Order: sequence, then C-alpha cells, then structure tokens
Amino acid sequence: MNIHDQYRQKLWEIIERDYDGSRMNVMQWISMFDALRDLQIWLRIKLVDAVKVSNWTRRSGITYGQNSMPRGFFDGIWSPTLMLAIEWVELDPIAEWDKTNLCQEIERRLQAEEVPYSWEGPVIRITGHVRRSSALG
Repeated sequence: MNIHDQYRQKLWEIIERDYDGSRMNVMQWISMFDALRDLQIWLRIKLVDAVKVSNWTRRSGITYGQNSMPRGFFDGIWSPTLMLAIEWVELDPIAEWDKTNLCQEIERRLQAEEVPYSWEGPVIRITGHVRRSSALG
C-alpha cells in the first residue's frame, strides 16, 4: 500500500466515524473547480483531518489532475490535497480588495453545474461531508 492509499484509508476512517454522509464526489468537485476557474475568488477550506480552517486565500482558479498529480487530488492550500478530504469550501463572493460583487456570477455557475451550496452569512459554502451533530468541530 502506497502513501496515497494509506492517507485515503485514514480519511475514510475519519469520514465513517465523524460524518453522516457526503454531498460531493470527485466529479462534482472537478465541475465546481472548472466552473470557477477564471474568477479571482477569496476562499478557505476545511479538511476532515484538519483541526483548523485554512486562512482566506485569493485564488485565480484551482487546478487538479495536472502537473503529474494523481486523479482525485487538487492543487490546494496544502498541496496536493485529496478531494475526498474536503469537509467544506467557503467562497467570499465580494472581493474585499476591490469590492467586486461576484455573488450572482458564482451562484449562476454553481447552479449550472448542479453543485449544492448554501449561504453562511456573507459567504457561500460548498459542503463535501456532513458532520454528525455529535462530532466536534
């Protein structure tokens, strides 16, 4: 078993223990990343095996499956990262640096790709795994 398989197995153990279900699969994450690729978006990511949420980072697209990354990985905040590890991604649709409002454009693109999302205050959240109410975090 290689290191990627060991990590994937560890993730599944965490997911089965702490989560009720998944809302996104690899193909849905790829669709979402593709749909938002050309936008300058502030985002942060929570991974199932991380205690903390990433810092907000301005990204111009998220790449995946490129530059010899194995299928199912993306060039994330902690690169490379398995898409399976994503608990959720939050997008800040109003770019603080220039006040560009991308709310309608992001929603339009997510809806076109049938990516489930919710508004969490002023940010858009795409949930990968639904945490059990009894699990911490």
